[in-house]
Amino acid sequence: MSESSSFTRFPIISYQDASEEVRAIYDDTMKTLQIPFGLNWFKLV
Repeated sequence: MSESSSFTRFPIISYQDASEEVRAIYDDTMKTLQIPFGLNWFKLV
């Protein structure tokens, strides 16, 4: 796999660009893990 295509299979959705459903998942994850940011792993799922 080339470097340019290594992470292009799944887009990373930022909190600002996320739908209401995705933001709810981000909010729940941040609350559960007690962190002020969304982990990139969850942005890919």
